[in-house]
Amino acid sequence: METAGIRLAAAAALSLAALAGCEGVRFRGDGAPAAELVGLGAAVPHPVPPAPREDARGGSGGAASLPAERLLLPGPPGDGGLDVLDPRALVRLARVAAPAPVRSVVPAPDGRTLWAVGPRTLLPVDPATLRAGRPVRVRAARHLLFARDGSTALLLTARRLELRDPETMAPRSSLPLPCAPTSVPGLTADGSRVVTACGRTLLGIDWAARSAETGVRLRGRGRAAPAPR
Repeated sequence: METAGIRLAAAAALSLAALAGCEGVRFRGDGAPAAELVGLGAAVPHPVPPAPREDARGGSGGAASLPAERLLLPGPPGDGGLDVLDPRALVRLARVAAPAPVRSVVPAPDGRTLWAVGPRTLLPVDPATLRAGRPVRVRAARHLLFARDGSTALLLTARRLELRDPETMAPRSSLPLPCAPTSVPGLTADGSRVVTACGRTLLGIDWAARSAETGVRLRGRGRAAPAPR
């Protein structure tokens, strides 16, 4: 969305045993944020619309002094945290600690959880209180996005698309990719395919049919890159 400013021939489904060592953790914030909240660095920045809070505890939990509208931005490389910014003045208001470096911040479809995506962890954060939950271990994670209906979390790693529970991030199945994604992914208009790139080659992933294929080679200056294997 413009107002945010700053947003796969082998068919296979692997068993959950292939993802042994991963874990899921159910985490939902106590209530929706009081005003628009945007996670910067997401595949597509999803603003969370204003919604009245249902609990009567008010802005407790360390967020009472923060404005309702906030931006969350991954900290500098190697810093392992999130910066909470004032969207107007763009000054840091607070800090959310993370166990590892964060690449992007992706809001869950219901707006009750922000997922801080790092190469080795997915960290759930309550957007209303800025409290972090227990991190979920992952391997070589690159990008996170969600199915249009919110039923599935789609995690792109170095050579796989992992389908996970959108609330707990527990693994369901995964799909090998013919090449390593090199760009931020997006969903097609009907939500059936994930589109990204492998160098100069487009990569289309039909996540429901469990198929992946490389597509049109993108043209650029100089010699064309070899087709991915």
